[in-house]
Amino acid sequence: MAKGLDKHRERLEAVALFGKDLTRRSGSKCELCETSNVKLQIYEVPPGV
Repeated sequence: MAKGLDKHRERLEAVALFGKDLTRRSGSKCELCETSNVKLQIYEVPPGV
């Protein structure tokens, strides 16, 4: 398998695990507006922003 594909899959797996932790931490609510009962999505903010 290509190295790039392996790295991509590892990254997706890491984001998925982080999403589970984030959902537990936030109590399944949006951390910006505290809305619940909506599909949550992770937004990555680059360093230095």
